[in-house]
Amino acid sequence: AGRRVSVRMDPSEELPYWQTMFRYLDVDHSGSLDRREIAEKLDVMLGHVEWTDRNHDGLMQFDEFLDAMNTKVTRATRHNALEWAKHRHGVERRQQESLSASRPAPGVTIVHRQGNRGSLRANESADLPYWQCMFRYLDEDNSGVLERNEIEEKLKRMLGPIEWVDANDDGKMQFDEFVNCMNTKLSVSARYNALEWARHRHGVELRKQ
Repeated sequence: AGRRVSVRMDPSEELPYWQTMFRYLDVDHSGSLDRREIAEKLDVMLGHVEWTDRNHDGLMQFDEFLDAMNTKVTRATRHNALEWAKHRHGVERRQQESLSASRPAPGVTIVHRQGNRGSLRANESADLPYWQCMFRYLDEDNSGVLERNEIEEKLKRMLGPIEWVDANDDGKMQFDEFVNCMNTKLSVSARYNALEWARHRHGVELRKQ
């Protein structure tokens, strides 16, 4: 028999599926998994899961969940989890489509085609609070910029390899550089997935206020 070759999706393409699974596990909609959700939901689904609690708060943040799915579970477990997440994502998407079929999407404009690619993109100023929310999440030390470790350990784990313009050559990603990256350096699908995550996180933060 020939050698079996395992093909893994691009991280940015997998992101919406892991987001769906994380939302399912996050029963109290807190934006993180507490010990009970880990024990009673995640471990029940996949067996005991090892994970790295980077900030030692006992809560599994989304980037820590992604790290566990990508590096801490067996290949078979990861495959099964991803297949489950894809199925649930499809179910949720069909439910949303059926609810919104008769309603036009608000604030949507057509962006110019680039090559053979075209898409619908929401007004960029309307997206700003969601990018701010995502930037705050990535900015672990609350410094107002993304350091190299935050870019490598959080942003790239979420979206895969990215390009960005370091306008002042300081090696740190300012918020305007982050927004520019999200709007001009990502593929259409990667930007959409990142924005969906940011919208969900923004909703979580609003509910906490």
